[in-house]
Amino acid sequence: MKLAEEAEECFRKVISLQKDLKDDTWLPPYATYELGILHSTEGRNEKAIVSLENAKYVKSHLSSAVHHIRPMSHDLRHSAD
Repeated sequence: MKLAEEAEECFRKVISLQKDLKDDTWLPPYATYELGILHSTEGRNEKAIVSLENAKYVKSHLSSAVHHIRPMSHDLRHSAD
């Protein structure tokens, strides 16, 4: 399995555990953000936009990351045109 595919699988696993986490509730939002970045680096801009937009709305432990997510999703949306 390629490294990017392994990373994507891990991020998706963390995201899927969101409802079960009691302590480390910050992990799924960051995994969602990182999944968006991975999609972006792989040239999958539409998927990147979806992940980054989802990261903005996930239970907010993302206060510092949101400052990076908004410009990134905006830039990707305009490059997809």
